[in-house]
Amino acid sequence: MCRTRPLLWLLAALALSAAPLRAAVAGDTAQLAENYAVCAGRLAALTEHNWLMQDPAADAIAFRRDWTIALFEATSAAIPGDKAQRALSISRHRARREHKSLLDTASFNQDPRRARLALATALRHLMPCHELLTR
Repeated sequence: MCRTRPLLWLLAALALSAAPLRAAVAGDTAQLAENYAVCAGRLAALTEHNWLMQDPAADAIAFRRDWTIALFEATSAAIPGDKAQRALSISRHRARREHKSLLDTASFNQDPRRARLALATALRHLMPCHELLTR
């Protein structure tokens, strides 16, 4: 009986030390799912814009969008709770709407300076998305 007590203490210590690790992994998964949600929204807006402008790169961007959506769905499936899923959906739609606005401004605004700034901002917002897919 005396020999099992140190073993129980060791197991308890290991269980307690693993709890923050599980929480950190869950937090990392939630942040990754949020990043994929935002990128899926931005790439969806870019795909629609490229189709509208008859850009030959539209199919390549659509492939990236589909790839991002698949990664988003895989990571978001690991996050429990309806509120978390709703928040991810809202983030995705908000990113899509905001990116669409930037692309519309870049393409159709009469002020060349404003159009350039909108395009630069849209491209800067897409860089983390491309980095997520190519790491």
